[in-house]
Amino acid sequence: MAEIWDLVDKDGNYLDEKWQRGDPNKIPEGVYHPCVEVWVKIEDKILITQRHPQKSEGLKYDIPGGAVVSGESILEGAVRELCEEVGIS
Repeated sequence: MAEIWDLVDKDGNYLDEKWQRGDPNKIPEGVYHPCVEVWVKIEDKILITQRHPQKSEGLKYDIPGGAVVSGESILEGAVRELCEEVGIS
């Protein structure tokens, strides 16, 4: 199923527009889609992950995160991404 993103302006205000991941057209200048990074700190340690070898920048280390899908809040997107990438819910 295609991933659909809500679009926002430079101030994070939601626009009445959506975007499908992989659309060959570029998102217009000054328009963005919300993304998250989830920094997990346990005592004095930070959780990092290793990227899948077939993804861009494969095998490099990264912080869990990704695009917030249409209809999700930023927090819901962060929780989903953490669960998808690390298995923490």
